[in-house]
Amino acid sequence: MNTHTAQRSDAPQLLDDLNPPQREAVTYGEGPLLILAGAGSGKTRVITYRIAWLLHNGTHPQQILAVTFTNKAAGEMKARVRELVGPVADSMWVSTFHSFCARFLRLEHEAGRLPRDFSIYDDGDRSSLLKRVIANLNLPSRTFTPGSVGSAISGAKDQLRDPAAFANLAKDDYDRRIAEIYRQYQQQLDDAGAVDFDDLILRAVDVLTHVARARERWQMRFSYVLVDEYQDTNAAQARLIELLAAPQNNICVVGDDDQSIYAWRGADIRNILDFTSRFPQSQTIRLEQNYRSRPNILEAAHAVVSANINRHPKKLWTDKGPGDKITLIMTPDDRTEADMVIGRIRLLCDRDNVSGGECVVLYRTNAQSRTFEEALRRYTMPYVLVGGTKFYQRAEIKDVLAYAHLTINGNDGVALERIINKPRRGIGEATIDKLDALRRRSARRWLEVLADSDAVRECVGARAATAIGRFVTALDDIKEARTRMGLAEWCRYLVDTVQLKDAWREDDPVIATTREENVDELFAAMAEYEQTEEAPSLSGFLENAALVTDIDTYQSQQDAVTLMTIHAAKGLEFPVVFITGLEEGLFPLSRSMEKPETLEEERRLFYVAATRAKERLTLTYARTRRRFGSMISIKSRFIEEIPRDHLDIENLIPDIELDGTGLGYNAPGRSWRTGFMQTQKQGRTVARIGSTVAMPRTGIAEALQAGSIIRHPQFGEGEILSIHGSGDGTTCQISFRAGFTKTIMVRYAPLELLRP
Repeated sequence: MNTHTAQRSDAPQLLDDLNPPQREAVTYGEGPLLILAGAGSGKTRVITYRIAWLLHNGTHPQQILAVTFTNKAAGEMKARVRELVGPVADSMWVSTFHSFCARFLRLEHEAGRLPRDFSIYDDGDRSSLLKRVIANLNLPSRTFTPGSVGSAISGAKDQLRDPAAFANLAKDDYDRRIAEIYRQYQQQLDDAGAVDFDDLILRAVDVLTHVARARERWQMRFSYVLVDEYQDTNAAQARLIELLAAPQNNICVVGDDDQSIYAWRGADIRNILDFTSRFPQSQTIRLEQNYRSRPNILEAAHAVVSANINRHPKKLWTDKGPGDKITLIMTPDDRTEADMVIGRIRLLCDRDNVSGGECVVLYRTNAQSRTFEEALRRYTMPYVLVGGTKFYQRAEIKDVLAYAHLTINGNDGVALERIINKPRRGIGEATIDKLDALRRRSARRWLEVLADSDAVRECVGARAATAIGRFVTALDDIKEARTRMGLAEWCRYLVDTVQLKDAWREDDPVIATTREENVDELFAAMAEYEQTEEAPSLSGFLENAALVTDIDTYQSQQDAVTLMTIHAAKGLEFPVVFITGLEEGLFPLSRSMEKPETLEEERRLFYVAATRAKERLTLTYARTRRRFGSMISIKSRFIEEIPRDHLDIENLIPDIELDGTGLGYNAPGRSWRTGFMQTQKQGRTVARIGSTVAMPRTGIAEALQAGSIIRHPQFGEGEILSIHGSGDGTTCQISFRAGFTKTIMVRYAPLELLRP
């Protein structure tokens, strides 16, 4: 065995823990292979074991390329291969698509028509540049927003369309204006020596397509190409993989069309559905044994997703015991929904020794998190909200990194505009516009122009020129210091030299301390990077920072409940899962009903949500929800698609029939606020399968008055503060003894009158 093969000689032992389909996939020989790996079927194990198998059988580690979608997944993949074969795995190419292309373009920067130290613009940088382009074209900002224009440009790049190709496809004046924005935006990126995320892949494909020597060099480098989460690839990513894998076509793709949920950001499910037609010699192996979830959960998920037409036939199964039925809770409003969910989590923690970190609340849209956050605060329960402001998107972090970018790319206009007047130096937008015009006339880099003191003074006047001179001097000092300091030490020196902390205190002294703490965390991140990276560099750190995602930074906490959108939850698993807001128009979204393919994606989204659950799954929907001015909701069609024998239905609005299903439920009294309010001694009437029982509602609204003492089955005893409306529209404001006040619609609330 040579030095580049695995340390272990017992290759067959790799197969001992694999089931037959997994073993077949791991030991597959030459040619294209499609592995359809259902949720929880061990796809990560299969792809890592296949890499280990290739190494055991003599493949050089640098001849293997494995790509996936998050840095976290790539790191875990490499770590697991290392456990199997030892340090030989360290020289493999395992990365995300964007990280691979960034590395590729650093090496092929001349073929890609880029400077070696090109900048990578994140979404915020792209938005800033687009805003300037739109303003330069005098286009209405309400019609042409950076968000909508950026989405159109991103979609074009996903389809490998440059500005000229996009313009040729323009159907109307609006499209033609977008095409002109795209052209100027791309020109400004080129002038700045920068690329956006989509450019990384577009330019890599362009090099491999049009530069024969580069294409041959990279095709000879990789004998085997493996792709994880193939269902999430777009046209550009699929083309990149095809170019790299040719002509041997030793391409192994692993994915699940039932988990394709990113069409809105360019993913094309046809890549995985049409794989066998694009590679006629390919084989397909299905991984259908699930190791994560209970059978009831799998049956429910399959019942919903199998209604889709565009999918590979497959069905997950498990040898686990059936476990609990899926709980379906129907609540009168979204506030009650949140209280019920968080109360149920508190009960599980207190009664069943479940930790908060084992529980996740999933929702379709970010806006739904508010009611759950409020409920968690009322319960004084810690929680983690995934999807807030990313660390590297925080204003203070972007300020520091903008200075860092300028020290290696002196033409980065977005970075320059961000910090040329931070701290305030008296350099306003008008001055920047004049300097930009000077730069374009002289065809020089930004820092070259700013360093020309005579030209600057003539352009903007003596006062502004003096301020700009101090700015250039500070940058020169920082650049010189980089040659003699470690990254973390240098970054701290940068912040002190330009007095950024003073700027933050001046902007908002209240949050200045928080900003300083965040920057301290940046110093720590740089120090960690220096310790763990073989050849640390400032450009390498900035590249990593630009490509980080929410999930890369997510860390589960033992006692903290997780709140996140379903999209953010993909790839994760939890013992206890709550899928909330299952109402028509919300989940599925109303706009998804316009096209069959978008409704199918909503079904796949439900499938992903349900299969995050290992032991317990709860579904909720609210009869009324305040959104888009609408109040009344209809329960989601996905609920109807689940077989009734898998559901344990709880209806908390007992005087409302369950849409003619005849389902009923009668539960003994219990509190969902254990530890927050006392267990209720009185029974409550809800609906349970097998019997329909309704609480008498006649006359209770008329009997209530300000000062009445009532009991609510969930919230406990309280005093009515005021009453509004009449008949079915009667509402009352109640102060509950637990310490909070709620406004309740009497028609829906099963109130018990204790004292008039």
